Amino acid sequence: MPEPPMVDASISRQGCVLIAAGGTGGHVFPALAVAQRLHEQNIPVLWVGSKKGIEARVVPANNIELVSFSVSGLRGKRWSAMVLAPFQLAGAVVKVMRLALRRRVMCMLGTGGYVSAASGVAAILLRKPFFLQEQNAVAGTTNKLLAPFAKKIFTAYPQVFAERSNVRCCGNPLRREFVNLPTPVQRNVGVGEQLRVLVVGGSLGASALNHAMPAALARLAGESALARNLQVVHQSGAAECGQVQQMYRELSLDATVTPFIDDVATALQSADLVIARAGALTLSELTAVGVAALLVPYPYAIDDHQTANAQWLVDNDAARMIVQPNLDSETINAVLLEMLQQAGGLQAMALRSRALAKTDAAALIAQACKEYVDAS
Repeated sequence: MPEPPMVDASISRQGCVLIAAGGTGGHVFPALAVAQRLHEQNIPVLWVGSKKGIEARVVPANNIELVSFSVSGLRGKRWSAMVLAPFQLAGAVVKVMRLALRRRVMCMLGTGGYVSAASGVAAILLRKPFFLQEQNAVAGTTNKLLAPFAKKIFTAYPQVFAERSNVRCCGNPLRREFVNLPTPVQRNVGVGEQLRVLVVGGSLGASALNHAMPAALARLAGESALARNLQVVHQSGAAECGQVQQMYRELSLDATVTPFIDDVATALQSADLVIARAGALTLSELTAVGVAALLVPYPYAIDDHQTANAQWLVDNDAARMIVQPNLDSETINAVLLEMLQQAGGLQAMALRSRALAKTDAAALIAQACKEYVDAS
């Protein structure tokens, strides 16, 4: 078992930043990018999260102190969980308030989700400045409720909280490996002899993509000279990895199937075309790299926010979208053929994607937090 991260002794002497993020990678990884920028400037960070979310593994692995508590969201839960939730939230608020006073928290950052709710309420009660970061094209419930009290709101899409004067649309915070990358022209996107396709279903894979893409890509290779020399990398998730490998093998396609991709930045840079879900972080990484994409939004996302995310790229002619009920071989093939045959090909779409990139969000948010610590 890995040793817990060493508590930064400077936190007790120097003011620190409290980050509240948890549950899913979409909430955790943008916050982690900000935390890393703060650490680079010797600003102590204290992270509040849940016991079962991805942060329980990721945050200590990055040598950041994690304080966890039991609290869960309300939407889609059974009535018994909804009855208990207010009591859990109240207990979490008290815990965060005590923590903030004991550890000289100067400001707080929340990235949405139920973990941020307790810290936001604690900040309001303590009159501590707090910032919100919204990743999606449709704001989440927690951020909507906390927005009137936030010192500043950082968004990834211009239409989110557009009515508020304290909003800055700066994109999603990204890890350093997604900053200052070679352009699509420098990477020779879409002009090589091979058509390099990357299929990404998220960290757990996406069953719909796993079952639809092998046959659709085989059909594309058979019908288009532009896809005759097709090379596929397919991130399937662990559960269906063997099954997907067998599907490609039976179709005689050159495919590397892997349960998980550790180096996403390199994988995206090596692709001419990406087929993926439309999570906010995925789309921010796509634009940071600059790569043409076919997006299949997860249909059960809260408020259908993945469709709204994808629509932004589609409206800017930087991607195409197929809704999951239409995810059949014929539709996929037709859309991919259109993408290959468009003026300028995949490189033109990749350049339009790159033009949408905003890669300085982590630095901007870290600087906003640092100002309050410096003033302490």
